[in-house]
Amino acid sequence: MGVGGGPTGGAEVLRSVGEHLGRHARADLLERVRIGTVPVKQNRRAERKRALTKVSSSRWAGAITRASEDQFQLSLRCLFDERASLRRTIAKIRQRLAAPCGRRGRGKRSKTFRRIVTGLPAARFRERLRDMAHHAGLVVVAVDPAYTSRWGGRHWKAPLQQQSKTTLVTGHHAAATAFEGAPSDTGYGVGQV
Repeated sequence: MGVGGGPTGGAEVLRSVGEHLGRHARADLLERVRIGTVPVKQNRRAERKRALTKVSSSRWAGAITRASEDQFQLSLRCLFDERASLRRTIAKIRQRLAAPCGRRGRGKRSKTFRRIVTGLPAARFRERLRDMAHHAGLVVVAVDPAYTSRWGGRHWKAPLQQQSKTTLVTGHHAAATAFEGAPSDTGYGVGQV
C-alpha cells in the first residue's frame, strides 16, 4: 500500500504537495524580482520566509526563499554578462566601421582566418565561400590567379601606373583590374588581344 491508503494515493499526495509548493515558490520568486537589485539585508528574505511558513513548513520556506535568491542572483549575473558581451560587440563593430574602406585587417584576424581555412578541404571551402557570398548578394567567379597576374602585368600595370601619380601600382592591382575587365582605356579585358 502506498501513502494515502492506496497504490496511487502516494502519487496524488506528491502531486498535490508539488503543486502547492510550486505555486508558492513562483510567487516568492516574483516577489524577489519585484524587490529588485538591493543589498542582501534589504531583500526581505526573513519576511518572505515567515509568510511562506504560514502555508508550509519552516524548512520548505527556507529552501524556497534560498532558491528564489539564488535564481535571482544567477539571472542578474547572466544579464550583466550578456550586456558586457553586447558592449564588446558594439565596440568591435564601431571600430570596424571607423576603418577606411578597402583596408584589410592584418595580424590576429588574418592568422585566425588562415587557421580556420587550413582545416577545410578545398571543395568544402569553395562551397562555404559560395554560400556566404550568395547570402551577401555577391557572385564568386573562379579564376586562375597565375593567368590574371600575367595578363594584368602585361596589359594593365603600365596604364594604371600612368593614372596614379601617388600610389605604386603592383601586380596585385593589375591582376584585379584584369579580372574585373575594368576601365576600357586600352580595350583589353582578360583573354582579349
